[in-house]
Amino acid sequence: MGFPLDYACSCCPIEIIDWLISKGAIINTNPELYFPPIFRALSKGRADIVELLIENRVDLTVSDSQNTNVLHYLSSSLTHEKRMKFANMFIDLKIPYQISTGPIKSPTHAAILSNDPELLKLLLKLTPPELLHETDPRGNLLCLGLQRAYDRICWVLLDAGVTVLDCALYDALRWSANEWVLVTPPSQGLLQEIIQRNPSTVLYHPEDSTLEPMEVMLSRVDVDLREVVQNARNVPFQVKAEI
Repeated sequence: MGFPLDYACSCCPIEIIDWLISKGAIINTNPELYFPPIFRALSKGRADIVELLIENRVDLTVSDSQNTNVLHYLSSSLTHEKRMKFANMFIDLKIPYQISTGPIKSPTHAAILSNDPELLKLLLKLTPPELLHETDPRGNLLCLGLQRAYDRICWVLLDAGVTVLDCALYDALRWSANEWVLVTPPSQGLLQEIIQRNPSTVLYHPEDSTLEPMEVMLSRVDVDLREVVQNARNVPFQVKAEI
């Protein structure tokens, strides 16, 4: 039949995928032309199809033009057990840890988005130091966890020594202050740890004029979170000098 399985891996029953493969459907597509079926199955949480593709010798080393590979697609759509199974399999097969220019910068970013602390701990062992200490908020691992309001994920990142940027406290408060976003507010302990790691966070003001000042956000968050920040501001500390 000679056609790729990309879209079939999104919506078709496993029986149809198996039949298509038996009729010669293309498993290993050119990533420059088609979204690889293995990427599609992983991103859609179709663990049954992933396992079928692996049985039929799909190329797990495939990488697209943005340097994205299977480690970037351990998505939240998969169950925790399947994420860990595939992650350990890919690592055992020495699938390279790659930095991508696509929407998901690294496998570690993917683990954060999946909200899976165990997967994150596993991938942090492979994470290069420069990524742990990223100074751009758009790529900083902790900023991503805070923006998603993933408390457990943020603790794992802090334990790993990820750099705490000046905007970290702002990011932690930002989503809990937004009444249109249904997230669990960060814990008081997490805020206190962020402030301890980088006291300058309590003085942060966003440069982006479209973002609310810290004071406006503080007026809209839970009183216990507000008190954490106010108490920290009342403790003298030395603001780190700019280099």
